[in-house]
This record gives sequence, C-alpha cells and structure tokens, in this order.
Amino acid sequence: MNQPATVLLESTAAEIETHVGQSGWDRGPALFALVHSAQFAADEPDAAARLGLDPATGTALTPIEQEDLPAGDLDEALAQIAWPDSVSGCAATRAPTTICSPARTSRRTWSPRC
Repeated sequence: MNQPATVLLESTAAEIETHVGQSGWDRGPALFALVHSAQFAADEPDAAARLGLDPATGTALTPIEQEDLPAGDLDEALAQIAWPDSVSGCAATRAPTTICSPARTSRRTWSPRC
C-alpha cells in the first residue's frame, strides 16, 4: 500500500522517537539510515525476518540505527558520512537542551522547566 510521503515520514519519526525515548534523556546523539522496507526485505531477507518486515510493505521506510557515530560535533560527523544507494535518507536525534534565564534559576522553588 502506497502512502503519501508525509504519512511515511511521520510514521518513521514516531518509530524513531519511541526507540530513542526508551534510552532516557541522557542518551547521546543517534543516527538512523532510512531504507525502503520492501527493498530491505528483498536485499536482506534474514535481517528483515528478524524485524518482522514483509517484502510487500510498499513504500514504508525502516529506520536502521547506526552504531559508532563519530564523537564530536554532530554536524561535522554528518558531513563525513557517505551512504550507499540503498539508503533513501537519514534521521538524527539528540537530547533537547534547556537553558534557563538567571531569574528562573535564582528562584527558591524548584521548577521542572529549569
């Protein structure tokens, strides 16, 4: 079943968010290769079977977390990566950072926002 690109990306982003969220807030950046599920199932049938992918998945995307992300600045690491033709795109995640104003941090009461 072919779905609009926005639906595919939203579904893939939700899958990545769930996966990353299970690791907690102190997790470092993560990088995922995005591959078409049907092509991945055809090219890597054993791996696809372990993931429960069916070759008839249409245009769905499968995120594959990349290990050994280079240390340092994420932008520089991304600039050094070359993807094979089988990768349709990538997604990167990093924990959000909140910087509080001095007025908020000097309050006597604790705030979950800062």
